[in-house]
Amino acid sequence: MLDEAIKALKTLKPNDFITMKAYNSPPILIKLALEAACVMLGVQPKVVEVGEGKNMRKENDYWGKAKKLLNEHKKFLESLLKYPKDDIPEDRLVKIKEYLDNPKFRPEIIRNASEAAEGICKWVIAICKYNGVAVLVKPKIAALETATAKLQKVTEELKEKQDAL
Repeated sequence: MLDEAIKALKTLKPNDFITMKAYNSPPILIKLALEAACVMLGVQPKVVEVGEGKNMRKENDYWGKAKKLLNEHKKFLESLLKYPKDDIPEDRLVKIKEYLDNPKFRPEIIRNASEAAEGICKWVIAICKYNGVAVLVKPKIAALETATAKLQKVTEELKEKQDAL
């Protein structure tokens, strides 16, 4: 899945990014994919006030920051391709869960708005799934390394004793 997401990212062209950043107010599906990418990259949103009077509330606005990423699309794409998938900060994993739980955050749905946004969505999902597996496997790899080291030591001791016999 991770390989497929990376392959999807590598098919993106500069025009894909230019098209997305041209929106003053992007379609919700494009916005959703880019917000999720911002969360994974640790990009902090601008906090804006929405509504009036008693209905006034603060919301996170990633669009301005996302447009900056799209302006430097080569650097943005490179940051996704070289993302440190084995060392994702816990706060990002907690924050991204909101996107992963959103029924609209599915590549097949986001594709209707933009193939580039679909690729970004696939990447976010794949990185998170990879991390979920890596968290389970890390302790097992550490235990295997410890057991291998013990086995090597015991094998060396056995060889010494066999040679002495």
